[in-house]
Amino acid sequence: MAMHPVIQASDLVWYDRITYPRWRSPQRDDVVGFSTKDLAAEFDYSFAFRRIIALPGETIEIHSGKIIINGKPFTHPDIKLPAKFAQPEITLNADEYYVIGHNPDYPDMSTFGAVVPRENIRAELVLRIYPLNRFGWIR
Repeated sequence: MAMHPVIQASDLVWYDRITYPRWRSPQRDDVVGFSTKDLAAEFDYSFAFRRIIALPGETIEIHSGKIIINGKPFTHPDIKLPAKFAQPEITLNADEYYVIGHNPDYPDMSTFGAVVPRENIRAELVLRIYPLNRFGWIR
């Protein structure tokens, strides 16, 4: 799983499908569920979960294990980049977000990170319900 250890295969999660787009737009650091339909990245499944790291209009590049957003280094304590993962510099359109996984051992670099249009984002993952020893907010 690309989001391991934040989300594990055995986890049962509650996700919010109401907040977007009614009350707020997706924000950096949100863990979101999105449709993979019509994305440039070739996902093997129709729905995926990743963390938003870049917002509409921002420029992002990833190389040598470093994330650069608008020319400044970006770090997140939970994101560990795979050694082979790179993203040439791109500027997101007004309706695009850049999402990324957490698992540095994820085997498919083509889907570890992706540009996702706003219309594809369906939900924010909010709460881990099960297993009980991992119960809590998803951060």
